[in-house]
Amino acid sequence: MIKGNKMGNTTNYDFKLCEEICEEVAAGKNVIAALDGNKKFPSWSTFRRWKNDNEELRTLYVNAIQDKSEAVLFEIDSIALDLRQGKIE
Repeated sequence: MIKGNKMGNTTNYDFKLCEEICEEVAAGKNVIAALDGNKKFPSWSTFRRWKNDNEELRTLYVNAIQDKSEAVLFEIDSIALDLRQGKIE
């Protein structure tokens, strides 16, 4: 569930902050979970607005999503290998 309003957080576009958010996404975290999990991050609606209004953030976010897919695929491959080797049932 999206938590919604994060009172007191910045609503002014901050590319450095967006880089931090996208690093978490690239490492495999869901963007909404990343935003909700850090008090200094903006709300989901603010991040969406920033992304829609700023080409540099859109590019950064697309790259982070691509990196996330690699991180998630690595986890899936690791689980599949553990299953084949009988390490987990």
